[in-house]
Amino acid sequence: MKHSAGSARTGHPVLRYIGRTFAVLGILLLSAVVLITGAVGLTCKGPSVAARDLFVTTVQQYDTLKFLPSLFLSDAEIDAILASNRLVPTEATTDTTFGFIESEDPDAEPIQKLTLQGDSYAGMLLIVKDPSRIELACVSAFGAEQTGASVESFAEQSGAFAAISGGSGGVPTGFVIQNGNLIHGSKTTAASIIAFDTTNRLLVGNMTAEQALNAGVQNAVCSETSAIVVNGKATEIAGLGDGLHPRAVIGQRADGAILLMVIDGTKSAVPGALLEDCIYETLKAGAVNAAILDNGDSAALLYQNAIQNSAPAAQDRCAPVAFVVL
Repeated sequence: MKHSAGSARTGHPVLRYIGRTFAVLGILLLSAVVLITGAVGLTCKGPSVAARDLFVTTVQQYDTLKFLPSLFLSDAEIDAILASNRLVPTEATTDTTFGFIESEDPDAEPIQKLTLQGDSYAGMLLIVKDPSRIELACVSAFGAEQTGASVESFAEQSGAFAAISGGSGGVPTGFVIQNGNLIHGSKTTAASIIAFDTTNRLLVGNMTAEQALNAGVQNAVCSETSAIVVNGKATEIAGLGDGLHPRAVIGQRADGAILLMVIDGTKSAVPGALLEDCIYETLKAGAVNAAILDNGDSAALLYQNAIQNSAPAAQDRCAPVAFVVL
């Protein structure tokens, strides 16, 4: 009996070790949940209205996080915050009656690469001197069951030097026009467009696909975020806009050069850019028209076979469309 009892006791330390390990892990997990919940509560109900609004607007872009404000705020409170922090839609569209001006630097490189740095963001800007090099690449089929394609795939398929994402998943926002043909969406529903016409001018603003085709648009996609610069003027922002996010932005200077900008985000050191940051950077680069192509983790810019921002894995940043530089 003593031998049996001693043998039984020799097995207990392993079981006790496993049990204690799980107990410690459980305590750590519970502590993390309490700390995170407390931080969210302090942000939502604390003294800083700006911190609350920034948190609420930012997490709305992410399906896995957007529930957090509802732990402490009612749906009506969240809706009111979103309504008072947004990009104010503009009725203005690109004025195509003016021609391109002569470049200030006729000897500039065909493609220039610049780095961007702000208080909450880091990014990169490509300046493409010849706007006729911009084309629209699309996946072979749109649909909710489709995953979209990475910028690497778009560039490889079209033999492009660069590619910038437009949206996420397999369904484009609004309508899509490619090579002068409406390939997705309704002719009569207005949307915020990002388009190029037969003169290689970038058109931004709200219009229907029918209006776009009548205006000579050859390639067009739509964005949930309205144009941020129209005819040299910044679009009005209410409050803090739509929060801090990674961004993919496209613009055009008065001399026709195309601006392709990507901004990092979702990291503690560089959480992302506000809309006002995007406006500041595009205007500083000389944009007369500019719009947000992509918000969130799907934002990506490829140049010379390398992703130029700290984007997630390729499968997490697939898009239905992309503008490419041939």
